[in-house]
Amino acid sequence: MTSDNKTLKRLRGKVRQVDHDRLAVGDLVISKKTDEKYKNGEQFTICQIEPDQLVLDDVPVRVSGNGKLIISGYTVNFAETGKTAFVVEEQRVVKRHSQNILNCHADGQLTHAEASRILDCLDQINGIP
Repeated sequence: MTSDNKTLKRLRGKVRQVDHDRLAVGDLVISKKTDEKYKNGEQFTICQIEPDQLVLDDVPVRVSGNGKLIISGYTVNFAETGKTAFVVEEQRVVKRHSQNILNCHADGQLTHAEASRILDCLDQINGIP
């Protein structure tokens, strides 16, 4: 899951009267995308949130010098379902990685299969406001 709505992020910080706009326990979130775990429009209350990283292994060295693609974010647990989601810290990082993969494929540095596998993993990140 991701949170990229700038207005909502700014409002979260103001409503809480804190100097950050990150998600917190008790926040109500809404899914913006349907996948195998969530449906668009579903609402959840965060009951636990921990810093985490999404690590894509076996990434071609042309994309990442160390063979891994690492995306920072949070593991979020929801009170209503017990489901867990990964929330990206900065959505623009995912967009930048996706564009880099597309560029590498267009330049012939990645095969279609390599690019598709990485883009599919990045696309599995759901969206919440």
